This record gives sequence, C-alpha cells and structure tokens, in this order.
Amino acid sequence: MDRKLFFFGFILAAFLIAGRLLGSSALKPQPAIPEGSPQLCEGTVKDSPVFTGKGWQFDAALEKCGRGNARLFTPELFESLERGDRIRFLAKFKEPRVFKNPGSFNYPLYLLTQGIDYTGSLVGPKWMIKIGEESQNFLVRAILKTRNSIDRAISSACEGDTAGILRAITIGKRDKISQGTRDAFAHTGVAHLLAISGLHVGYAALIIFFVIRLLCGLVPRLSLIWPVQRIAAVASLPFVWLYVAVAGFPISAVRAGVMLTVFLVSLFFLWRRDLLSALATAVFAILIVSPASLFSTSFQLSAVSVFAIISLTPVIIDKFKGKAHRLLSVVAVTIAATLGSAPLVAYYFHFISAVGFFANIIAVPFAGVILMPLAIAASVLTVIYAPAGIYLWKPAAVAASLLVRFVSFLDQHTSAIVFSWAPSITEVLFAYAGIAAVVFWNRLPYKRLVAGTLAAFLVLDVGYWHMGPVMRGSLEVTFFDVGHGDSILVRFPNNHVTLIDGGGIKGSDFDVGRNILSPALLRMGIRRVDDLILTHPHHDHYKGLSAIAENFKPRILYTNGGDAPQEEAEDWEEFLSRIKAARVRIETVSNLTLEEGGASLTVFAPEVRDISILDPNDASLVIRLTYKNRSTLLTGDLMDIGERTLIENRTDLASDVLKVAHHGSETSTSIKFLEAIKPQIAVISVGLHNQYGLPDQIVMGRLQQIGARVYRTDLDGMVTIMTDGTSLGVDTYVETSSLRTK
Repeated sequence: MDRKLFFFGFILAAFLIAGRLLGSSALKPQPAIPEGSPQLCEGTVKDSPVFTGKGWQFDAALEKCGRGNARLFTPELFESLERGDRIRFLAKFKEPRVFKNPGSFNYPLYLLTQGIDYTGSLVGPKWMIKIGEESQNFLVRAILKTRNSIDRAISSACEGDTAGILRAITIGKRDKISQGTRDAFAHTGVAHLLAISGLHVGYAALIIFFVIRLLCGLVPRLSLIWPVQRIAAVASLPFVWLYVAVAGFPISAVRAGVMLTVFLVSLFFLWRRDLLSALATAVFAILIVSPASLFSTSFQLSAVSVFAIISLTPVIIDKFKGKAHRLLSVVAVTIAATLGSAPLVAYYFHFISAVGFFANIIAVPFAGVILMPLAIAASVLTVIYAPAGIYLWKPAAVAASLLVRFVSFLDQHTSAIVFSWAPSITEVLFAYAGIAAVVFWNRLPYKRLVAGTLAAFLVLDVGYWHMGPVMRGSLEVTFFDVGHGDSILVRFPNNHVTLIDGGGIKGSDFDVGRNILSPALLRMGIRRVDDLILTHPHHDHYKGLSAIAENFKPRILYTNGGDAPQEEAEDWEEFLSRIKAARVRIETVSNLTLEEGGASLTVFAPEVRDISILDPNDASLVIRLTYKNRSTLLTGDLMDIGERTLIENRTDLASDVLKVAHHGSETSTSIKFLEAIKPQIAVISVGLHNQYGLPDQIVMGRLQQIGARVYRTDLDGMVTIMTDGTSLGVDTYVETSSLRTK
C-alpha cells in the first residue's frame, strides 16, 4: 500500500474517532435537576446580568444542586452582580421548551451550543445572596475592568440603538439593540455588523497593523532585520486576541482570530498564502475545543461565508477582467459572501433580501473605514484615560447613528424585495449546487446534463409546493404546537387557506406568530393566508395572529365581536392596532359559511346580545368543517354552558374529528357533549408541563369511554388531519403515523 495513502487513512481515522468521542461528550446531557420544587443552589456568575424587557437574565456555573451551566431568570435584581461573583439562590428548573412544528427554532440545541445545560427561574428575587468572589488572575480582572470601563463610557456618550451598536462592535453586548433595529439589519442583509465576527476582527487587525507599522517606521533598523510588514503583521496578533477577549470570545470572532493567526504565522515562517488551509485549521481548532459549535448558526454562517469569499471572489473578479478597479474587490467580496450565506440565512431566518448587495457595499466600508476605527480608538483612549475617551465616543456615536438611519431607511423602502422563503435541507443543497454551477459554468463538465438536472429539480420542487395541495384534492386541518394555546390551519382542496386562532403567551414578549407560526407556514409552502378567524379574545388565541396579519396578507379577520378581559386590555389594544396597520378588515360574524373547493366551513356564533353576559370562553366561535362524508368540529374554549347551548340549538354536530375544548379542562367536554358528537379522533391543543395540569384525567377518561383516538400537541407536536371526503389520515410531527377509517 502506498505510504502516503496509509498515512492519510490513519490520520482520517484518528480524526473521526476523536470527533466521535469529543462529540459524544459535548452532546451528552448533564444529570437532570428535579423540576417543580425549588432547589437551593450555589454557583459562580459567568457574565453580567442582561435586562430582557421582562426581567434579568444571567448564566451561572453550578457548584451545588447540579453540574454544568444554568441560564437563570429573575424579575428584579436587588444587588449588582458581576462576572466571578459566587451566589447562593433558590430556583425552579425546567426543561428547555422546543415547539414541535416544521421550521421551529431548536432552543435546547441553541443552549447546548452556548454551553448551557439548564434553565431556571429564581423563586423570589430576594432568594439570592452573594457569598463571595471567585479568585481571578490579573489578566481576567484586567479584561473585565476594560469591558466595564468601555460599557460605562458608551452609556455616558449616547443611548438607545446608537449605544447598542457601539456595545455590539466593541464588547460584544447586543442586548440594548431594539428588536425593530435588529429586524432592519436582518432584512437588509447586514445583520453580521451587529455581531463581532470575521469582518470586525479583520478590520481591527488592519487598524492595529497600520498603527504598528507606523511605529516600526520610527525605528529604521528593524527593516534590516525583517520586512516591516511581516513584523507588524505578527506583532498585531496579541492585540487582535485582546480585542476578541474583551468582546467575550464570541465563536465567530474566535474563528476569525484562529484563521488570522494561522494565516499570518504560516506567511511569516513558511512564506505561503493558503487561505483554505487557514480556514480548515480554524474550523478544526474550534470543533476540538467546542464540538457543539458545529450546530451553531453563527459558526455555520461564518464558515460558509469565508469559504465562499475565498472560493468565489477570484472567479467573480476574473469575469470582469480588464474592467477592474479597487472598488471591484469590495463588490466581489460582498457578492461572494452574500451568495455563500443566502441559502443558510433562508433556512434559519426564512427570508432572502435582494437589497443585501447594495446595503453591504455601502455599510461594510462605512463600518470598516469610519465606525470601527473611531470605536477602537475611543476604547483604547477610555482605558488609558477615561475622561478623554468621550471626545472620540461622540463622533463614534454619530457614525453609529448614521448607520442605523441608513439601514432603517433601506428597510422601510425596500420591503418589496425581501422575499419569504423557508427551504428544506434538500432545497438548501440544491441552491448551493445552482450557485456553484452559475459561478463555475466555464469550468463545468457536462454542462447540458447539469443544467437539465437542476432545471428538472426546480420544476418538480415548484410543482410540489404550488400544485401538490390542489392535485391531492384533500381537506387538511393542522393543529400547531403553540404551547398552551390554540392555532389551527385549514387548507381547502383548492389551496384556500384559513387560520383559526394564533396562540400567544400571557405576560411574555415572545411572539408566537413570528417565531412559531410563520416559520411553520413557510416550511409548509404557504406564503399567503386568505382568512383569519379568532374564536374569542383571550391572549392564548389572539396574540399570535398579529404577525400573520403583517406577513401573510390576509384580507379579513372574523371575530365574535367581544373584547378581551380588562386585565388584557393593553395586549388587546396593541393587537387591534397591528391588525388595522396591516390593513386587515375586522368583521363580526353571527353565522358564516365559506365554500371552497367542495369543502365548507360553517361558523356557529352566539347571539350578539349574549356576548356581554357570557363567559368569554362560552362565547367562542364554534366551527364545523365538512368535506363530502367527513366532518371536523372545532370548539375553541367552549365550557359547559356553551356546550349545552350548542346541543340545544344544533342538530348537525356529529363529527369524525373533535378539537377538544379549553385544552382538556374538566369544565368542558362533558360525556353528554361527546355522545352528541361521536368523534373517532380527538385533538387536544395543550402546553407541555403546563401549570394547570391539563389535560384533565377525567376528560381523558371520557374520551377513552367514547372510543376516540386522542392526539396531543404537547406530546405529538403538530397534528394534521387529512381527508379526501371518504378516508381519514393523521400525521404527527413527532412520530408520523397513518390512521385509515372506513
């Protein structure tokens, strides 16, 4: 056997074995901490607490009550906490929640990439005391002091999003940037400016390089020992790593630091420029230290973007050979990075922005030539003599403000060229294949075969999403996993789409419509919702509909005409204002029938005079779907009075599928009601480990007694009922099964 081949095989096997062992260790969960009852714990604060809008969040390394790191939440802090403080606290822990729908954000996996093993809430903010400080070496104390000094200086110079931008690019803190500004940066394709990444590290290295080179020029003898450029390049590395340390070692900055180090060291000692090897070494080093980083969105986007820049930039420049000038390099790098990251951005964030090319061509040089030098100089001056730093933070704040205004302007005037798209893994691979084929077309063998294959896949993919529902000719009713709430999608045989309720979490800024329903709809190939129906105005039914109204262009929202309870008045007013701003007409219904594709949707509503005297749950709109010989009854949060009224007033209630009312509460789903419906399938929309202990076991017993097969969104995830008018099929997100009923 060839000796080189044997050596390569040996190294590859060693890497695979090492990766398997390291990966298993990194992904192995820590022993569970009992849920429900408060636990007395001790630990060390890993970073300063961050205010989230509803309270404070910080991470702690546990020493007592568990092993590993915990992310803790508390409504108030009665004493300041800094990194290294040792604390004793009482907390309730719970398993991180993942919503079981297509396109859902995998929160537990995200926490794993951040090194977080548990999440918990302090039981009373006063149940936390400082018991000491962790002994820290001089370097750690100096870095923490530097971070705090820069943070205070920025706060004294400016506020709002301007201060948030400066914090983000200097010390890596993004918590003070508003959601609106984050969205604007994301939609215009410049969100990478908000996180310290290879771009920031590269600019920092360039600035430091020129400063050191200038200083070296003051000592002419150095050029006789070694070229000044190489001395300046290697001498800048410690300062680059100091910048990464002050930023808190974000993974994208670490990757860039490792890559820059490998490249400069190889250039210094080996006189070789091998960017791909530098990138591979950086990726390998990061995965050795933190194998879970492989699942990090930031890591994936960073690696893919740099690979695209290295691979595509020379090809793009070559296509404009003879027409090039210095600006072309910036344009080529921007095009390469945007093309390389676009499919992954669409997969994780569900949109593609055509304005990204233009935004990056303006924003990236502005950030690198003006904003970054000012921020770095201000930071250095703040560390040397804090009062003098303010003279540079002011112009840095002006630059940051101009960047925010530019991005916000683009976002407001280019929404028409921001396209929603949530591709599957297969479509992501197809997109990369298409990009590679276009860019490397001149070097491509079998051009006709490649072009024909890509064209055939595109036609099949578009046909599957756009024509598939119509060709199947089925009525589909999908119950989303939105936690403790309701959201039901009705897809008619002609692909008309109606969404009934939108879920929502009381007392939380978490937008169910934006973060759960929108990704699920896009991943299902739905880009427009025709109608919205709100069964009744409770937060766990209406809050998520706002984002759907804004992003999926429904024409009308049907309601029962009631208002939310007084304690929800603020949320209800915000909901109504967002619906009106989205230009969705609100219509109160008494009785309504929609006929689409041979299927019908009939709404049973209480009398208008009864709305004010009924419990809001009993005033729920009840919806019956029929398609040929099959029917489904959706009951909102109907309780005993509403069920009895429905039985008395309607004779056409018998249905094959029943959406169990009020999340399986004992106040609903009486045996008399079940005998009137005679369901074969029952679906319960309920939150995992909810505080109410639902579904109630008495209700589960009644469903068993009636002979209904039960599906639950907390256990089965998204549940889809399909019928062609004769047979019934059931698909669940957690474990796909098929039920056929004669």
